[in-house]
Amino acid sequence: MTVRSTTTVLVLVKAAPQPSSTYGETVCVAGLEGPVERPRWLRLYPVPFRYLDGERQFRKYDLVEVTTRDTGADKRPESRKITADSIKINVNLKSGPRELHGSNERPVRRCVPFRRAFART
Repeated sequence: MTVRSTTTVLVLVKAAPQPSSTYGETVCVAGLEGPVERPRWLRLYPVPFRYLDGERQFRKYDLVEVTTRDTGADKRPESRKITADSIKINVNLKSGPRELHGSNERPVRRCVPFRRAFART
């Protein structure tokens, strides 16, 4: 039985793309998952980053909501497979709301505290 769950992840690491005979070109992503009082590392793989729609292509320090499932053969407790079409970007902790990304307006540079960022979800 596959266990699926929706979670919020603060993206901290995105590895270089690697070709895979099973998944095509993918990246491995690492981040922190709440609760804020005791965040834990989460490894998301495979992420077909190059093939994601523009609104799903997240950046470092984005707070994203994703649906994940068990990895099967990978027994590392922090590893989860990602459902790519479930990615929803909430906010970038360095530059602010996602709506400003890609617009002509320059976002206000401010850091949203980790605790407050997770409270938004």
